[in-house]
Order: sequence, then structure tokens, then C-alpha cells
Amino acid sequence: MFVPVRYHGHPLPVPQLKMSFSLQKDLKRHHMPSAFVTWLRRRKNPGRQLLLFVPTIGLAKKLLASATAILEQEMVIEGPQAIRSVHAEDPDREEIVQQFRRKELKVLITTTILERGVTFPSVDVAILDAGHDVFDEAALVQISGRAGRSAEDPTGEVIFFHGGKKQRQCCRPSQPSKR
Repeated sequence: MFVPVRYHGHPLPVPQLKMSFSLQKDLKRHHMPSAFVTWLRRRKNPGRQLLLFVPTIGLAKKLLASATAILEQEMVIEGPQAIRSVHAEDPDREEIVQQFRRKELKVLITTTILERGVTFPSVDVAILDAGHDVFDEAALVQISGRAGRSAEDPTGEVIFFHGGKKQRQCCRPSQPSKR
């Protein structure tokens, strides 16, 4: 695979794969997976904003409360006003994105609505349930491209959290085509 160099001379960040055996169970209960919490504690640059991608609108809405509690506990955010969720059906989506852009929000839980067409200068990107059908290879590449878009901070982390079962292309080495 060819990985282009960006305008600032740095390559795209390479995603890290993190398996979470309890991912599906945690997400069904609207809890943040323990693998995510562990990564959060060990982030290389905890000062960066965080884009947290989830596969569905329902999950984006329902994870907000548990994410807020975990992020406050881990001192990533101070107060629930520092985190929001956004999706295509949200009537306030443009204002929420602007709040994130103005750094009024530290964390934004989002669906694929922000997979392309937005630039934030210093963010880490995490995808919960990266093996979900909504995250095809093109979407994963675009989402990964949200990190490292600034010459001042070109190395944002990109983490794909997956459950380890029936994972598609995101979580397996590429196989040659049989055509």
C-alpha cells in the first residue's frame, strides 16, 4: 500500500489495532471498553483533543454519559460541557463541530459524519468497534486521516478498537485478490 506524504512532509499516522474481548458486551451496556480506558491513561499526548468514532447514531447518543464519567475520572475533561456527541441527524451539528474547532470541547463522540471534509489541527482518533460494517476500508482510511493534519503536531494517534471476532479488513492483513 502506498502512503502519501502530506503537505507538511509527514506521512499519515499508522493506525494501531487494539483488541477488546468485552467490546460488544460493553457497548451493548453503553459502557466504555476497558481497552479504551487503558489506552486513554497511556496516551502519548493527553493534551490533544479526541475524536471518538462509533458506528451508529444510537451508540453516539448512549455512550455520552459513560464517556463523560470516565473522561472526568481520568481527568481528560473537566465537566460535562467539554464533551458532546454529533451525528447527521443532530440539528446542532454545525455548532457542535465549531465548538470542537474552537477547542471549547475536548472530546467529540461522532459517527462517520466527520470521516472526511474537516480539519482539526491537533487530535487523536479512536474508533470503537472498528470491525463494524459501517467502517469499510475507505472510511477507515479517511477517519485515520483526521489525525496529524498540522505541521506543528503531525503525529496524532489513531487507534482501532475491535472485538477480535469476524473482523474485516481493518483488523487483518490484506489478502491478495482471487480474481
